[in-house]
Amino acid sequence: MPPTAAYLEDWWLGSGYEALSKLVDHSDLGLSSHNVGFAQAAQRKLRAFDNDRCLHDRLRLDWHAALESRGVGFGVNPRKRLKVAANEIFKSSENGGINHEEALTGLGHLDAAEIHRLRLLAATRLAMESRPTGEKQSEVVDLLHRTASQRYRQFHMGFRACILIHDMFPGTEARASTSKVMALVNALFPPVVHLEDSEDFDPSPYSACLRDSIRFSLYELLMGSDPFSETKKETIRIRLLCWCDIPDYETSRQALVRYTEETKKLEQVCLEVLDSMERCSRAFSETPSADTSLNYGSDGSFSPDLTSQGHRRLTDMSYDSRDSGWSRHRLSPVPLDPHALLEGMPGREILGSRTDLGAFIGDPSEPQSSVDLSTTEFDEHPLARDLDMSSADKATLGLLIPKVLSTSSL
Repeated sequence: MPPTAAYLEDWWLGSGYEALSKLVDHSDLGLSSHNVGFAQAAQRKLRAFDNDRCLHDRLRLDWHAALESRGVGFGVNPRKRLKVAANEIFKSSENGGINHEEALTGLGHLDAAEIHRLRLLAATRLAMESRPTGEKQSEVVDLLHRTASQRYRQFHMGFRACILIHDMFPGTEARASTSKVMALVNALFPPVVHLEDSEDFDPSPYSACLRDSIRFSLYELLMGSDPFSETKKETIRIRLLCWCDIPDYETSRQALVRYTEETKKLEQVCLEVLDSMERCSRAFSETPSADTSLNYGSDGSFSPDLTSQGHRRLTDMSYDSRDSGWSRHRLSPVPLDPHALLEGMPGREILGSRTDLGAFIGDPSEPQSSVDLSTTEFDEHPLARDLDMSSADKATLGLLIPKVLSTSSL
């Protein structure tokens, strides 16, 4: 998973502190917040910092090393960690609100739960594409995903805004430092999201443009005069909560509660879909051979007597509205996978006079008028097309037989 907010803040206050100090240094701007062109100069400086590939490569390598050495991450039991975040860290206002000492850790729990949900959803959709299911299941999955994504976006941004405002304006005589606040901005709204591999997911629910707008709005205020005044506090609240459409804490927590419920429902539906597809795939791969006996009538015709599970599947499929039962046959072209079994088809021996005139009259010198079976058309049971079976298996079950040639073709 990408670096957590707690790790990012520690890294910017440690290994990345030198670059962070240069970012919040006013001297190289050459302008004050009251001068024309201040906003443009601040934006250029922030963009140069955000696009410093060497700096972000260092962060990525350090994060991967931390994952390997200390096992940092939240891959175990994401549902339990989601419950911990909702009940112990992001509590209701009546129970104390946010536990700010564990707030960044709680954000890591929430991001891990979202990444787990996205991975499960991706696996389910991939399985549904390989073996299509009913439209109802697909609609349920899509609906739950859209709702959960909307809830996640609300509390993802709402909690971050509340944490940032609290740390910038703690309400005590102690004043926050510009470097520490900028480290927190980089942790909550990082300029680059470092993914572990191609199968990793970025849980950020906002676009890159919105992220850049949030970062610049905060950075511009930090670089201005008296950034921690009450006037600046109200300005930040307006920019985050109004301009960027970020909800307040109570709305964010309600979204988290609903997200927990909807994620559980989505997980159950996805697991049911995957389980049903696995059982269906196992049933096809382990199809037992059928005990087939041929009953010959007076006219030389034959009828298969099926007693295996394959017969029961065909019986169940006969209720499908796409076609009727055993009474109708349709003409099938040459099978896509030619097999030697077609030469040993019961119909070939029984109806040998129809396929080999020389064999019928007992004159080997007679030119053979039989048609090569590779070009022969076959009668196939209408439901056999829906079975994942080769031509050999269909022929063994009597679902695929050579079309009887008319006497005019002989």
